[in-house]
Amino acid sequence: MPFNKPATPLGPLEVTELSKDSVTLTWLPPASDGGAAVSAYVIERKDKNSSVWTRVARVKSHQTSYTVTNLIDSAQYLFRVFAENMEGLSAPLSLDRLVSPRKPAGKPSPPSGLLRARKLKSDTVMLEWNAPVDEGGSRITSYVVEYRDVDSLVWQRALTVEAYTRSCTVGTEGGEGVHVQSTCCQ
Repeated sequence: MPFNKPATPLGPLEVTELSKDSVTLTWLPPASDGGAAVSAYVIERKDKNSSVWTRVARVKSHQTSYTVTNLIDSAQYLFRVFAENMEGLSAPLSLDRLVSPRKPAGKPSPPSGLLRARKLKSDTVMLEWNAPVDEGGSRITSYVVEYRDVDSLVWQRALTVEAYTRSCTVGTEGGEGVHVQSTCCQ
């Protein structure tokens, strides 16, 4: 009885972890092994600006995930996986989008420098601040302005402003003994 190449591994091909220089891919075994046991999976990658696929690994048949390492931070890649048996390679299971390894986003640093305040009226203050030194690996989307009474430890949200705005006017309800802070949001 002749054997056939295995069917394509079942998808979707998924990215389950991402770092600044690696991507972890997962897939499922093919629906058919072609009559001969799947012996391995072959993983390939292609740089966005290249027409050449490069083999990055050949893993044992029980392994349905693999971490591709030594990638370039923020470069764009395509990936595909083949099932292999004694008759050869299946058709590939391909990732349907470009993937860019990148540093995982973390919490941004607070706005840099001093928070500047100008009293406009007896019950309003104009606040100004600078962008944070470290955005935490992701774009800042907004700033949250909070206040608390001098006698309180609890901060209350006054307002949220868009990332391109680094100033706002805040009511101080009574005007005396209020602390104000601004934080970054991603």
